[in-house]
Amino acid sequence: CLRDAGYYLASAEEPQLSALKESPGGRSADVTVVVNPGALYTLGEITFEGAKAFTPDRLRSQFPSKTGQHFNATEIGKGLENLRALYVSQGYANFGVIPKPRFNEARHIVELVIGIDEGGPISFGNLRLDGIEPVAGAGKSLLASWKDMKGRLYGPEALKTWLASKTSDW
Repeated sequence: CLRDAGYYLASAEEPQLSALKESPGGRSADVTVVVNPGALYTLGEITFEGAKAFTPDRLRSQFPSKTGQHFNATEIGKGLENLRALYVSQGYANFGVIPKPRFNEARHIVELVIGIDEGGPISFGNLRLDGIEPVAGAGKSLLASWKDMKGRLYGPEALKTWLASKTSDW
């Protein structure tokens, strides 16, 4: 929670138990946790390395946090997930990302350099079926209709839509 409120370097010590009590109603204890929130940080620039498929503005738009707002770890995580969804939607199934924070201690700013390995677009190839047909002729029907998918850019939504349309009457 503290990292979502801008305390990027917040830390907590191990919980300490004291005043252990045994009663007919159950057992209880006092718990003490020393928390050090550290300095309050704002988000600086988010930049990208290794990205070629999309413009920096398009990539930056995937992050809900705005420059100058308190740093929010959850929103950065959402932005990384949005990047993955954007790349996968365009056939980049092997997309990888490594966020590298850079600190400006004097101004309490966290800048992020997002290293991107696009991998490369992947297309649907051949369809291979294995197992028992749920309905007689289903395999032949799927193989025949796969011709429309073969060669198209891979995308999980495209596959899901194709599969749903071909199996809806099963």
